[in-house]
Amino acid sequence: MNLVIEHIGGYCPVQAEGTVDGVPFYFRARHQRWQFAIGYDPVGVLLGWAEGFYRQAPLVHAGWISVEEAKIIIEACVHECHIISKLRELDTHTQNCPQCKKALSGRCAGTTIETILEQRCGQGKQIAREVLKENER
Repeated sequence: MNLVIEHIGGYCPVQAEGTVDGVPFYFRARHQRWQFAIGYDPVGVLLGWAEGFYRQAPLVHAGWISVEEAKIIIEACVHECHIISKLRELDTHTQNCPQCKKALSGRCAGTTIETILEQRCGQGKQIAREVLKENER
């Protein structure tokens, strides 16, 4: 995935905007939480009004993180989004786990792809490893 950060900075909130494969993203860290969304209306995704990729998690003093820390969170979210898209490509018609066929969609705030898959179908680590190996080829 091609990540372009067009703006990043500030304190209370720390904010970033840019694109992932040409689709807008928005990052915000304030109070005790960070939020990240990718979609044609990323703020709408953040607020639950629009479809897209969304993550959030608690973080002490989130509004005071450095630009470098914000970039680490953004890159991790983009990487997770990439893994999810690769999994969905394996089962494009239903967007389900390629092994157990349980749904992978939804707003699973603050989780990793392994956690999502582990909760949804119990095979998260194995599937995530297989997808990552496939991407390395």
